[in-house]
Amino acid sequence: MTDDAEDMDMWATPDESREYIVGQYRTAWVHADDTIRTLPLDATVGLRPDNTDVPAEDRTWWQSYRTRLQRAAREAEQH
Repeated sequence: MTDDAEDMDMWATPDESREYIVGQYRTAWVHADDTIRTLPLDATVGLRPDNTDVPAEDRTWWQSYRTRLQRAAREAEQH
């Protein structure tokens, strides 16, 4: 798990149950479906020059981040 406070919401804590995590996922899923269904999305977010939502990290950082996410997913799958 990362110590960066900035992305702490990306990790489950020991006191969060599987049911809680799945419930949060389902809530986000419903919200996303409603958003996609009702808003005129143009599928270019992230490609715009003025977009500041994507961290400007280097390739090594992104590779490390991806590796951590994959490891966490594999570990979760085993439980």
